[in-house]
Amino acid sequence: MILVVAASCFWSASIVFGISLEEAKAKGLVGEKANGYLGIVTSSGQDVQALTNDVNRKRRQAYEDIARRNKTPLDAVETLAGEKTIQNTQPGNYVEGSGGWVKK
Repeated sequence: MILVVAASCFWSASIVFGISLEEAKAKGLVGEKANGYLGIVTSSGQDVQALTNDVNRKRRQAYEDIARRNKTPLDAVETLAGEKTIQNTQPGNYVEGSGGWVKK
C-alpha cells in the first residue's frame, strides 16, 4: 500500500520535458520494466530520455525511502514496484516481458 501511494505521486510526471509520461506511454516510446523503472522502447530524442531519467530518479528515491522505512532490501522494493506497475499498465502500452518489450 505504501509503495502504491508513493509511486502514484510521480507516475504521472509533468510535461516539463515537452511530453508527458502518459503521452510517451501511449505513443509507445516508453514502457514499464520488471525492475520497477521506466525504460525506453523506441529511441526518440532527448525529451523522452530526460523524462525517463527524471521518472527513474524519483522512483529510485521513493524506493530507497520505502526500503529504509520498512527495513527491506532495495531490490525487493524494486521488484514489487515492477510487478505493480506492470499490473496497472494500461492495455496497449508496453511492458517488459521475458523476451523484451511487449504490448499489454
